[in-house]
Amino acid sequence: MYATVIDNSSALDSLSSSWELTKGRWWLVFRASFLIVFVVAVPIIVISLLIDPTAKSVASQLAGNLLGFLAAPLMNVYLVLLYLRLR
Repeated sequence: MYATVIDNSSALDSLSSSWELTKGRWWLVFRASFLIVFVVAVPIIVISLLIDPTAKSVASQLAGNLLGFLAAPLMNVYLVLLYLRLR
């Protein structure tokens, strides 16, 4: 996705360039993805569960959605920087 937007390339070209970028760097990409999930998603889940352990209340769902909405731009910046580093 980032290759398509940043490099203004077609979807097929983006897939092939992404494949080339990650060749031999699979662990770096995996570690970076795991880190973003651990740093962002786990706290959101924990906060939602602290509000309501059954995660069925509107407040719990609202808190999770709001925190996810606020964290999404930061995650995208992180992933764009990862893409630029790989490039």
